[in-house]
Amino acid sequence: MPSVDLVLQKALYGTLSTAGLTFNGNPVSVYANVPPTAGAPYVVLDQISTVPLNGNVACKHWESVFQLTVLTAFEVAGQVSDLPGLDIQGQIMAALDDQYLPLTDGFQMHPIQVSQTRKLSRFTQNSVEVLRYITLKMRVYQEKNRDE
Repeated sequence: MPSVDLVLQKALYGTLSTAGLTFNGNPVSVYANVPPTAGAPYVVLDQISTVPLNGNVACKHWESVFQLTVLTAFEVAGQVSDLPGLDIQGQIMAALDDQYLPLTDGFQMHPIQVSQTRKLSRFTQNSVEVLRYITLKMRVYQEKNRDE
């Protein structure tokens, strides 16, 4: 049986990659692992946890929490803005909040819940990075006798 984590990550990545995320007419890339040559803005897909839940006789249940990080960068500290991150966050919310992912291998889910958003700014040698964090909760289930 495939891992619930893998099924969810593939579905999230696929949904975000085909959502057409853009900023100023340019595509915004989605990564599970950011390549060193990636330029901002981009979105990072991180899994925080998956825990089994008490289900019923017929189904296995899990709750998974993922974090999306929207990274934008500015070369001059005085030109830092929340607008690019908020714009991209809005597109992500439209694509995911209260939606169902196209899951495989007999997994099904309840609608995605956005449980939290927050922001952090950090300074590097050459720029200021503004990170917006979006926390997603997903409840997933699968029939117990599917692969047993």
